[in-house]
Amino acid sequence: MRRILRKIIQILDGTPQTYGKKQRGQSVVELALVTPLLIILLVGLVEIGWFARNYLTLLEVSRVGARRGAVLSGENSPLLWNEWASLYSIPGNEASYDPYWNTYPVFETDPGWDPVNQPTQSKILELRVKVRNCNLLNDPNTYVGFYNLVLCQMLNSLDPLSIVRDPAVADSSFGAGLGDIIISVFAVQMVRTGPGSDVDINLNAAPTIYANEFKDADGNDKDTWVPVVVGRYPTRANECNVWRRVDSGQVLLPPAVPPYERDPFDYYYQNDSPLNHPGRPDGDVDLMLVNDPDLSDGDQGPLAYPIELANLINGQFVSPGFDPYDFAEVQRGFVYTGLHQVELTAELDDGSGGTFEAELVCFGSDKTVYWVQDMLQAEGFIMSDSEIAAARAIDPNFGYEMIDTNGDGTPDTQVEVDQRQYLVNQGVILVEIYWEHQLLLRDFPVFSPILNMVNDGKAEIYVWSAFPAPTVVPEIRYNLTWNDLTDED
Repeated sequence: MRRILRKIIQILDGTPQTYGKKQRGQSVVELALVTPLLIILLVGLVEIGWFARNYLTLLEVSRVGARRGAVLSGENSPLLWNEWASLYSIPGNEASYDPYWNTYPVFETDPGWDPVNQPTQSKILELRVKVRNCNLLNDPNTYVGFYNLVLCQMLNSLDPLSIVRDPAVADSSFGAGLGDIIISVFAVQMVRTGPGSDVDINLNAAPTIYANEFKDADGNDKDTWVPVVVGRYPTRANECNVWRRVDSGQVLLPPAVPPYERDPFDYYYQNDSPLNHPGRPDGDVDLMLVNDPDLSDGDQGPLAYPIELANLINGQFVSPGFDPYDFAEVQRGFVYTGLHQVELTAELDDGSGGTFEAELVCFGSDKTVYWVQDMLQAEGFIMSDSEIAAARAIDPNFGYEMIDTNGDGTPDTQVEVDQRQYLVNQGVILVEIYWEHQLLLRDFPVFSPILNMVNDGKAEIYVWSAFPAPTVVPEIRYNLTWNDLTDED
């Protein structure tokens, strides 16, 4: 029996057959050296499978949430969400996510108290905590709307994994991890740029914050169509514009520092004073003015129509979500735990010719309106010359349209068209998940110390999914005439 075992070891060890004097113990030594490596390899394979399983689970959960949001409508539309519930709140540390927390009334007897327009701090805190507790979803005293319906669908699909805020729970519970779920909704308008178009960047001036915003993916800014975010929901948590000095920790509120990004509802004449534009009397919606072409018929003019998202309230166009640029915001998107903080530093002007390093104070989504616009750009959408030639070999009129150049209402001239004009306005729901992955065998001897030296045995998994959101599709119209506004023939 011993001879058989010895033979097996020799075969597995690759030891050649020897004759004469034999060296004993060599296989045992080699086996002692190789065994730990084999164990590490085996444990590593297990960890790779564990990581892949969690990644795919989180990716599918993000898709579940985005699909759920795509079909919610009516009273569950993001347009009807109670904005008092948008910001995250921690009892005792509410101001970290809401810069205006200390301005809210404490008691119902305080001056200006209004249960709808200005609830007390306790009511606001209760609302914000309850909408993030899915165990209370069927409680009649819990507000239910778009964001917590999507959130709870995702948390149900996440099982057996879980997202927690307490590090102690994450370390002691199997499948638990620190992280966050972030939900955002965008309204995207296809805008034609160039002289005489929807947005003439020669007149409107290219935005100073993001100079390429009105250029397409091929670098064109003349007479082309580009996707532009004209709204982001929830409206109370849709941008970040507060900074903190790295050297002193001083918090810098707007307008002391330039905004990191434009307000999502303010794509036209961005960050500009309404006093410079008579067509913008209320300061939050850009309007186009149309004069009466026939003053003899008794009509009053001029008439105005909005070219930014607006609701007509008491005869005045009001934006559904625009905030002045001196309004401080530190949260982007509806968040579940408020744990994820955007990491961004920049050199800001100190006003005396120098600069200082500052970090953005921002919780929630890393994705700006510019990122969304870039993702929706149809890069390479315009076909190459050879592709166009091949298409016209089948259809000679491909890529052409007839236009009226004589002004008689009859199309008489054939011109080439930009195919981007056929892209439609759209709504988009973006769901993001941040999750701190921990090693399955993080306490395994030999293996765990090696990984812990690298990253404490943890790694962040980030996934996102986007689906259409039909309820927020914008319907902004441009270049309207007097007859369009008065229904005159």
